Amino acid sequence: MTDPSEAIVVRRTPAGGTPRRDRYEPRSDGRYDHVEEEWTGCAWRPVGRQIVDSVVVVQEVDA
Repeated sequence: MTDPSEAIVVRRTPAGGTPRRDRYEPRSDGRYDHVEEEWTGCAWRPVGRQIVDSVVVVQEVDA
């Protein structure tokens, strides 16, 4: 990872589920490490990891 302050973090709580978050951490090769984590009640626990080519954040607003 290049700079932790550049990470993109999305937190979500599925209906009736455990809070989760997705972290996208920039890599030196221009891609991102995507880490999916689950809240244990006291810490975030990794549940999946992959490398992704790009990340685009879009906020859609209902008309």
